[in-house]
Amino acid sequence: MDGLSDNSLLVALERGERWAYEEVFKRYWLKVRRFLTVVTGDKTVSEDLAQNIFMKLWLHRGTLSGVISLDSYLYAMSRNEAYDWFRRTSSRRKYENEEALMEEFLCNMKLDHDMEVIENTVDKCIRSMPPQRRLCYEMSRKEHLTAEKIASRLNLSRRTVEHHISLGIKDIRNSLGKILN
Repeated sequence: MDGLSDNSLLVALERGERWAYEEVFKRYWLKVRRFLTVVTGDKTVSEDLAQNIFMKLWLHRGTLSGVISLDSYLYAMSRNEAYDWFRRTSSRRKYENEEALMEEFLCNMKLDHDMEVIENTVDKCIRSMPPQRRLCYEMSRKEHLTAEKIASRLNLSRRTVEHHISLGIKDIRNSLGKILN
């Protein structure tokens, strides 16, 4: 069958002759795959695309009467298959990038929301503390004063101030524990 021309193969292929398809496959598989490997840069992808081309060739064998050159026809099919692959890949990458951006945005939104809930819970807890505890806690955390300085300003012992601050922290932990669990 090596002596058969491409035109004879095209005629037999159009009639549905399986042997003609097998001969075309033997003659052109490697050439098509090599071309696609160069274009895509990926041997596995090129094999998949070459399979698609030869499958389409068989499926559309009844429409080959206008084909003048089998080599040119397979080249055009290969080029088109590669373009389609690039389009699909680029669309998928664009979709994946957009999906990742949306996920990041939603995650940030959730974090912003969570932080707002946490801040509101802490503020509410501080406002509900007994006055002296609240005052000691706020002076410690907002004014960054030491227990000694707070004790001196409020005319309390250092141990009393430390105790109020410790209870304030415990109150906040309990409040946060309710929303975080």
